[in-house]
Amino acid sequence: MKKSAVFRLSFLVLITIVTLVALPRPNAPVASNGGATFVTSWGSDVTSNGKLNKPLGVAVDGSGNVYVADTFNHRVQVFDSDGVFLRSWGSYGSADGQFNLPSDVSVDPVGRVYVADTGNNRIQKFTSTGAFLLKWGSQGNVTGQFNRPSAVVADPSNDVFVADTDNNRIQKFDSSGGFILAWGAAGTGNSQFSGPLGIATDPVGDVYVADTGNNRIQKFSTSGIFIFTWGATGTGNNQFDAPAAVDTDNAGHVYVADSLNNRVQKFLVAGSTAAYVTQWGTLGPAAQQFNAPQGLALNADGTLVYVSDTNNCRVQKYNNAGTWIAQWGSFLVDYGNLSSPTDVYVDPSGNVSVADSQNQRIQQFTSSGTFIATWGYLGTGSAQFNTPSGLSADSSGFIYVADTNNHRIQKFTATNLLDILWGSQGSLNGQFESPLGIDLDSSNNVYVADTGNNRIQKFSSTGGFLLKWGSAGTGNDQFNSPSAVAVNSTGAVYVTDTGNHRIQKFTSLGVYAATIGSQGTGDGQFDSPSGIAIDSNGFIYVSDTGNNRIQKFSPAGLFVTKWGTYGTGNSQFNGPRGLAFRSNGDIYVADTGNQRIQVFTPFSTASGDTDTASISCFIATAAYGSTLDPHVQVLRDFRDRVLAHSPGGRALIEFYYAWSPPAAAFIARHEGLRTAVRWALTPVVYAIQYPFLLGLLLVPALGLTVGRRRHEMKRAAGSVQ
Repeated sequence: MKKSAVFRLSFLVLITIVTLVALPRPNAPVASNGGATFVTSWGSDVTSNGKLNKPLGVAVDGSGNVYVADTFNHRVQVFDSDGVFLRSWGSYGSADGQFNLPSDVSVDPVGRVYVADTGNNRIQKFTSTGAFLLKWGSQGNVTGQFNRPSAVVADPSNDVFVADTDNNRIQKFDSSGGFILAWGAAGTGNSQFSGPLGIATDPVGDVYVADTGNNRIQKFSTSGIFIFTWGATGTGNNQFDAPAAVDTDNAGHVYVADSLNNRVQKFLVAGSTAAYVTQWGTLGPAAQQFNAPQGLALNADGTLVYVSDTNNCRVQKYNNAGTWIAQWGSFLVDYGNLSSPTDVYVDPSGNVSVADSQNQRIQQFTSSGTFIATWGYLGTGSAQFNTPSGLSADSSGFIYVADTNNHRIQKFTATNLLDILWGSQGSLNGQFESPLGIDLDSSNNVYVADTGNNRIQKFSSTGGFLLKWGSAGTGNDQFNSPSAVAVNSTGAVYVTDTGNHRIQKFTSLGVYAATIGSQGTGDGQFDSPSGIAIDSNGFIYVSDTGNNRIQKFSPAGLFVTKWGTYGTGNSQFNGPRGLAFRSNGDIYVADTGNQRIQVFTPFSTASGDTDTASISCFIATAAYGSTLDPHVQVLRDFRDRVLAHSPGGRALIEFYYAWSPPAAAFIARHEGLRTAVRWALTPVVYAIQYPFLLGLLLVPALGLTVGRRRHEMKRAAGSVQ
C-alpha cells in the first residue's frame, strides 16, 4: 500500500476514534410507565361511603348501630339501624388500623370493636369510633397464631372467641388478647371441623360454631366441651350447604346464614336439641333474595336480623320472623351496575357486551360505558342464565355465552334473541361441567373451556361436536381448571390453564405447541391466570388474576410488559378476568372484584411502537452486562421504533429471539467474545443514537474509495501508454 493510501486510512480511523471519544455516552430512551394508558371505567360504585364490596361479617352494638366488615374495601363501616352511614375506618395494608380482607366484626358489652383481619392473620381491637387499641396474632399453627381467622365474637364476659378457619379450631382469648384455650382439629367427628367460618355465643356463654365444610352447627360450653350438633348436607329444612354465619337471641333461637342455599334458617335450641322454626330467602339480586349470604347479626332485643348479602354487596334488614324491612349498600342490580363481571366482548361498531355473572344477565354498553340494553335472568330455561361467565361472537354477529352453572352454551342473534343452545351437565362429548371460557376462530368454529372436565371442546357454529383434548394433570396437553380460551388469526388456540398457572398453546386440532409461564410473581409468571385476548398483531394479553395485573407477550410467547397492581384506583385491579379488544386497539378489562370494566390504550397503540421494550436483547445484554446499560436500551428502542414496523423487521425479530439466547449464553462465558461484540456493536449504537455520525464516517470513507479508484484508473492508463 502506498503512503498516500495509508495516510487516508489512518486519517479515517483517527476521525472515528476522536468522534467516539468526544461524543457523550448514549442516552437510554425514556421508559414507559407500565404497559397501557388508562382511558375510562364504568360499573358499580362499591367504594364510596355507605357502599359495600363483598361484605362478610356484621355486628350490632347496644345502641342498635350496625358494624359491617366491608371486606373487599378493607375497612369497617358503621351505619345506624336504618342503614344511614355514620363513619368508617381502615384501608388496605398491614399497619395498625389497616386491614387485608377483614372477614368479621364483633362488639363487646362495653362497646369495644374486634375485627378478624383475615389476610393479616390477626385480631385488631378498636374503640367504637375506630381508634386503634391493640392487636394480636400472626400466621402459624401454635396457640395464639392464626391461619385465616374468619370469625370473631365477644361473649358476655368480654372473652373473645376466634374461628381459626384453616387451622380447623376455635381459640379463646381474654379481652387483651391473652390466650386462654383452644379446641378442634380437622375432621368430621364431634369437636372436629372443616373450615369453620362462623361463631356466636348465647346469653349463658355457650358457643355455636358454623362448621362450614361439614355442613352442620356444633354447640360447645364456654370451655370448649362438646354439647351437641345438628345439620347435614342438603337443601331441606335442617340441612345446610356451606353455613357461614350464626347468631343467637335471648329466647333460645339460633339463626344460620345457609350461604350456598341462599337463605337464613331459624331454629329453637333447648338443651341438646335444635327444632327447625322457619327460613327465608332464595337466590337472586332482588329484595328478599340472597347471593351467598355470609354474615348475620341480631340487635340486642332479638327483634331485628341483619344479613350480609355478600355477593349482592349489600346488607338486608328483617324482623325475626323473616319479614323484609330494608336494604343498603351497593345496588348492583340496577341497569348499568355490575356484579362480578367475568368477561367482555366488543363488536365491530364498538358496543360492549358484559357477562354480568352474579346478576345473571348480559348487559350492553357503548364504547364509553353508556348503558344500552340487557337480557337474561336467573333460571334454567331458554335465554335464562346461571352465572354466565364467558362471551364471544362470530363473524355474523351472533353472540355465544358460556352459561356456566347451567352447563351449556347459548347462542343469540345480534338483537339478543335466542338462536340455539346446546350442552348439559356431564363428561360425554358435547356435555360440560361448569364451562367458563369461549372463543371462535375465523371459520366460526367454537372452542369451549370445559373447566370442570379439564378439557377443551370444539364445535361447529350450530353446536355440532367436532373434537376435544385435555385431561386433568400438570403435563403438556393436561389442565387444572382451564378458564379461558383465545384463537389467533392463524388458528392457534391459547388456553389459560388456571390451576397450573400457565398458558398452553395448541393447533386448531388440539396438538400441543408450547407453554408460557409458571407460578410466581415475576415477569412472565402467573397466579391463576383467568383471561386472555390476542391483538391484531398477534401479541398475547393475559389477565394474571391472582397477581392483579395484565401481562403482554410477543407472538412467540416472550414477556413484553405489564401493568396493574392490587387496589380500587384507576389501573388497579381486584381479580381481573375477561379481556377484549376494540377495533381501534383499546383493551377492555373485566375488573371482576371491583365490579367494573376498565378501558386502556396499550402503549403499542398510543405511541405507534410495539412496546417490546421489556424483552431482553440477549446478545447485547451479554456483551454489555446489563439490560439497563444505555447501549442495550438504544438497540431495543431501534428495534421497537423501526424493525417492528415492517413484516421483514418483525420476522427478523422473531428469528433473532429464536436462536440468540444460546449464543448470548456462550458469549457471556467468554470475556474475549464479550469485548469483541462490544467493539462490533458500539459503532452501530452511536450511529443509531447520533445519525450524523454515520454521515461523518461515510464522507471520508467515500473519499478514500473514490481516491483509490482514481489512482487505479491513472495507473491503468499509464500502463496502456
